[in-house]
Amino acid sequence: MHPLNPEVLLREVGLLGKDLERLLPQLRQQAQALKTGDFERILLVGSGDALFAGMSTMSAVREFSRRECRALSPFELMAYSDSLGPDRLVVLSSASGNTPRILEAAAYARGRGAKIVGVSSNPDGALLKYADYALTSHLPDKEPCPGVRSYQAILLSHFVLALALGEAKGNSGETCFEEIANLASAIDASYSAVRKSLEEMAKQTADSPHWVIASGGPHRGTALYAAAKFMEALGQPASGQDIDEWWHIERHLLPISAPLILIAPPGAAGDHAVEIAKVAADLHRSVFVVADWRESRFSHHAVLLIGMRGTPRESFAPLLYYIFAPILAGFIARARGTKLFPARALNLYATDTRKSQ
Repeated sequence: MHPLNPEVLLREVGLLGKDLERLLPQLRQQAQALKTGDFERILLVGSGDALFAGMSTMSAVREFSRRECRALSPFELMAYSDSLGPDRLVVLSSASGNTPRILEAAAYARGRGAKIVGVSSNPDGALLKYADYALTSHLPDKEPCPGVRSYQAILLSHFVLALALGEAKGNSGETCFEEIANLASAIDASYSAVRKSLEEMAKQTADSPHWVIASGGPHRGTALYAAAKFMEALGQPASGQDIDEWWHIERHLLPISAPLILIAPPGAAGDHAVEIAKVAADLHRSVFVVADWRESRFSHHAVLLIGMRGTPRESFAPLLYYIFAPILAGFIARARGTKLFPARALNLYATDTRKSQ
């Protein structure tokens, strides 16, 4: 992949609402086949964005499927996971369907008798050859880009899978499916509402040597995803951190002016973020908060509130609260006058034979 114009990130975010409306019923139909399976435990396996999606959805999959669930990297699955067998459902996610380590993990799990779900945006990818079940998301007019639309597709696939398995145990998923469907308009409204403030934030922070994005619970996966977009777009350090661990580690980072971005959706993570924002502000940190637009508890601690529209339950908030990251990363790259994946211009990947996620 050659260095890319940062505007592609904004175009990708602009298509998320339509993608959700179109993909949700398709994935729900595909997931019906899972209802006939008898699984005791679910393992969400991915690399990069797909791993972060697993971390973001793990607690929801556990809640709605009524089964134990863990998010793992391919290495963790093959080296450290417990015994695999027919009662284990291994959900392997790869947007391209050809991620080498995911294919290794698929062969490993299949060889030990586990049932496999292949989650991909490429129906012709090698991953689906290993799969007992497939959740595929066609993304029309997809441009080469750091994962944005493909990330949403994996999140959606995990949620739909969990709800389908829960329905097989007698739960009604209808209300949850309606809530997810309503997020399409919330995504569009949030994109329109935060775009200008994120552009201004980008101009203010474009010279920062690093960024820290922090949250708690399932939203740490969102923080890791956001850090990945910054590194891909800018080629500079960014860290996604547990909100308590920020206090133990990243509060020591210099310069003090470097941005701390707290992801604070309504719920336990948002409540705790209020405490951390106060502590960070007392340390003269530059605190930016991604929260509901009506949230007032950060008014004395944050430089800027990035106000999201829509009020999803905390379990589904990962579908909404990640979109600030590609928007902001794109605006920072634009403010700097640089392309995405700047390291690629230096041929640093000339010997890298691995395919993208």
